[in-house]
Amino acid sequence: MEKRNDKPVVCPLCAEPGSKNWLAKVTLSAGIDHDLLACFSCGLIFMHPIPDVHLLQAFYSPSYFGEFDRVKLEGRGRAFARRYLRRLKPGRFLDVGCAIGAFMHGIQKASRWDVHGVDIGISAIEYAKERYKLDARPLQLTEAGFPTAFFDFIHINNVLEHVTNPLIFMNECRRIIKPTGQIYLSIPNGANDSRNLLRFWREEHTAPCSKEGHLFFFPPQALHELFKRSGFLIYQSRSYGFNRGLRNCGLLPQKKDWKKAYTPRPLNAIEDPIVFLHVREGYSYPEWYYRFRLWKTSWGIPGLHSFGLDFLFILHPN
Repeated sequence: MEKRNDKPVVCPLCAEPGSKNWLAKVTLSAGIDHDLLACFSCGLIFMHPIPDVHLLQAFYSPSYFGEFDRVKLEGRGRAFARRYLRRLKPGRFLDVGCAIGAFMHGIQKASRWDVHGVDIGISAIEYAKERYKLDARPLQLTEAGFPTAFFDFIHINNVLEHVTNPLIFMNECRRIIKPTGQIYLSIPNGANDSRNLLRFWREEHTAPCSKEGHLFFFPPQALHELFKRSGFLIYQSRSYGFNRGLRNCGLLPQKKDWKKAYTPRPLNAIEDPIVFLHVREGYSYPEWYYRFRLWKTSWGIPGLHSFGLDFLFILHPN
């Protein structure tokens, strides 16, 4: 049963110090539970307390990312450059969460943009440097030390829900983006993304695993608050991911084994990142395939809709 949390917890987004709505227990590793709280003021849903650095390192081990398909990532980069960068004057491009750098290399091959990247995966960054000779930094964005107003375009694909302080992260994006720059931001719809966590808790009375390691869940109200506080305006917004989104809302049948991904499990010791980095030379599809895949992801429906699992934004500095 849901209940209110009467202990004062400061919201990491709006800094409201009052009590929060207690939703459930959640976990990243069996035996280590966190509260899932919702802020009455801004609507942000978040884990409390935020998992410590050792738990996060163990969760985001190399095996979490699975296998990198180098050829497919390069193809996505080429398609992205042709769709989003073709009509813009070439400048500096930043990929936050750049992994092995193949996506950035695809952008390099299809455009005249100067690409840079950051990622916390040390072995992935080493691969990006050795294979592609890229400016790729093994750091959090807030630690990378880029100059003020340095970038013309920042690409953030499913990253914000994983960082330990989203407002500080977006403030750093605002500092390093040029006044005329753009941000491409893809992020889960937090209201939809958290539904299965709550359902698992209600039915199993056990803390579900935040299966993809999401620490924050952003409903539309919280996203508007985040952009306002960090100094961004929404130029475009779209909803996509309708199959899973409709299942989560109960408008399509849920898969029979959906609970398997949410079942808590103990984490292994932190893996050696060099040993467990897997990069494969995938099949090279025709260019239309990569463009079609990007179109399927990004066409969506204009606006922010509850039945969409994911949101896509193009942001401009305010």
